[in-house]
Amino acid sequence: MCTGYRRRRGARWKLATQPRAGQFSAGSAALPGDPQLHVMVGVLAERLGDSAAADDAFAAARAALPDDASFFSERGYGYLELQVFDKALEDGLQAVAVAPQSGRAWMLVGSAYESLGDTASAYDAYSQASTVSEETDPQITAIARMRMAGMLQAIQAPSEITPEP
Repeated sequence: MCTGYRRRRGARWKLATQPRAGQFSAGSAALPGDPQLHVMVGVLAERLGDSAAADDAFAAARAALPDDASFFSERGYGYLELQVFDKALEDGLQAVAVAPQSGRAWMLVGSAYESLGDTASAYDAYSQASTVSEETDPQITAIARMRMAGMLQAIQAPSEITPEP
């Protein structure tokens, strides 16, 4: 991909995203205790190249959340929503390192891996999400198992199986 094309595509992304960033900023000002809005403002500001606004929004989100694992999970899901899969994975792995019993964090890791095309790692993360959430959050367990089943169904079986004589 040529640099000129990348620059034009990036400029179009900024033009399309700036109104959304303004809406999230207005929302976070109206709802100062809502960490999800702060996270989205931070993610959008980061994507638009405004690192100071991103840092401020992330600091506000971190202050509104109970712990680091929650912050990394929320921010990771924000990255996932904007299809910044490598950063979503990075935050998911940080959330899992801080809280290995968090099914939500494992689901983020699985979704990021799946989006990046790493099916085996995604399956393992969903399996871990199912295991750690079995007693505490049956919804996460059910969703993780459905994702795993969908991945297994996507695997192509051989058209004919001929037994050995």
